[in-house]
Amino acid sequence: FSAAYFLGPPLSHEGRLYCIADWRGETRLLVLDPENGQPLWSQQLCSNQGRTLDLTRRSQAISPTISDGIIVCPTGAGAVAAVDLLTRQLRWLVSYASVEARRGQLRGGAFYPTAGSFDPLADRWNDNTLIAKDGLVAISPVEQDIYFVRNLLTGQPVLGRRKRDFGRYIAGFEGRRLIIVGKRSVYCLDIDKQSILWDQSFPESRMLAGKSLWMKDSLLIPLTGNTLARFSKETGQLIEQATVDLPVGNLFSHQSNLISVSATDVSIYYTRDQLSDTVLERLARDENDIEALN
Repeated sequence: FSAAYFLGPPLSHEGRLYCIADWRGETRLLVLDPENGQPLWSQQLCSNQGRTLDLTRRSQAISPTISDGIIVCPTGAGAVAAVDLLTRQLRWLVSYASVEARRGQLRGGAFYPTAGSFDPLADRWNDNTLIAKDGLVAISPVEQDIYFVRNLLTGQPVLGRRKRDFGRYIAGFEGRRLIIVGKRSVYCLDIDKQSILWDQSFPESRMLAGKSLWMKDSLLIPLTGNTLARFSKETGQLIEQATVDLPVGNLFSHQSNLISVSATDVSIYYTRDQLSDTVLERLARDENDIEALN
């Protein structure tokens, strides 16, 4: 696999690296030994004839998701495949490409994207990340303005294809509900009723600035204007908002710290609980600690 083109970063799982790569006209799941990078096994996912020139596909970080013994693999080529982790066999394959996308530009039987069709600033899904939980997997392909939900084990439809509208990424499942973050609002879809339960606009006409942080009962969303806003996952109500010194971006949590990664800055913030604990510890050591008292 020396000539393989890796489509995204590997997923580390139980001492193995799971990657999706193009190799000799195929898109394959490659499983590597992290010690030496040697391939342990692989499984073909789909054909990618003609897709090597697809700049929209190459611009995305395509990585698998593992849940309940199933490896779900986006391909960026109009299909999602699931591989059984135990048997290493293809479990199901779902094609979602539109008729127009499948047609493409046919030359010699292969698909070639139209030259100049790639726009890095186009309004689309932010990434190909799949969300899997409780036997369901939510799929939001970047190359299509749709999203849908499948049964993780069988690939059978749970929620049919729906238009993306203004969604930028799927934040996650809350029971049988799907929470989607858009450019100017966050909204919740009831999977069983196939209807929007609530749709909450961002405060003060703010716009989305990055990936949110999934919390126990709420969702912390980074917004323009150096703003962090926390919304209830149950009702969509704005719980609180705060303004920080630096522009915010994608949010992460590590050892009770809040980490923000924007286009220009990486910043780390104390959470309230951690700050309170730190102050109490410092005052216990020195009750006249001026920094802790302030």
